[in-house]
Amino acid sequence: GGLISARRAAINYVKENFECDESFFVFLDSDDSLKVTALEVLNSTILHNKCDMVVYSLDRIRLGKKLIDSIATNVYLGNVEDKRELYKIVFLNQYNNLCRKCVKGSLLDCLDYSQFYNISMGEDLLQSIPIYKNCTKATFIPDSLYNYTLNENSITSNKDYRKFESESTVIKKVWDFLKEENVWTANDFAEYIKYIKVRINEKIKQIIYFDCGYNTTRSMLSELSSDDFYFMFIDESSSNDGDI
Repeated sequence: GGLISARRAAINYVKENFECDESFFVFLDSDDSLKVTALEVLNSTILHNKCDMVVYSLDRIRLGKKLIDSIATNVYLGNVEDKRELYKIVFLNQYNNLCRKCVKGSLLDCLDYSQFYNISMGEDLLQSIPIYKNCTKATFIPDSLYNYTLNENSITSNKDYRKFESESTVIKKVWDFLKEENVWTANDFAEYIKYIKVRINEKIKQIIYFDCGYNTTRSMLSELSSDDFYFMFIDESSSNDGDI
């Protein structure tokens, strides 16, 4: 089941055996680390803002050194209670990582994720959906509290782009969720569609520039275009951009 099954097993165990709805949780991968002052900063932020989720920045680490391209919460800083605003912030920007979130126990779900155990890309976003839905107040801070180790052998770093089916499954879950929530305007959805189209174009560029041979490239492009969910976003504007 991979990371998603291990994480769900831990969450379910804690939820079933402890009174944890008022406790707060952070997510830490085995090859990463928290900053020395992370828990202190989080505790202070929670007490001051009376929030049930804190979203913070992280540093990308390679060979023990911090890279310049740290992911910062520079898109939004402050408190968010409006669901429409929260969904626009998190679903249109780089807030997918669970490791960037400190969440109250009451936000965590105990749903059955076994049908998604095969997913290797987008599993953090998938598990974040119930957190966003249950969140009543989120606080975004600029502090970098997490050291994210870049591992060339990890799933997220592996340049294998044959992952369209699993990733589109997650994006479709987001799409269905947003439709059900019914808090976005037509313009909000138009912005999200534009965002997805940019993601698709990036994938096409990756496929084309990845040195994997003509037949493999053709097969990958065919796989992308045959994905029912992605196909609805692929139109003439994509091909006119020179990406196909």
